[in-house]
Amino acid sequence: EDRGLIYNRIVAEARNFGLGLILVSQSPAAFSKSMFSKGAQRVGLRTNASDVPAAMRCLGLRDDAIIRHLARDGVGAVSTPSGEYHSVALNWER
Repeated sequence: EDRGLIYNRIVAEARNFGLGLILVSQSPAAFSKSMFSKGAQRVGLRTNASDVPAAMRCLGLRDDAIIRHLARDGVGAVSTPSGEYHSVALNWER
């Protein structure tokens, strides 16, 4: 069975039971386009340069300003219901 079909089934089953679901991956290629379109909120973090075009498509970005912003240490971006992104500070110990 195709990985995308499995993910879609998991999301559908979670929705049937009123569950929240968080999907996390190191690469945007891990999920189908439909998976991203069904999500209520998206979080962007720094990614490899080779993943930037796919990340921009998945996040619905036309301008790479957010991606450039995410290249800095300790920065993330969280989507709003209107589809905009706000910067968030990530705190972690090194």
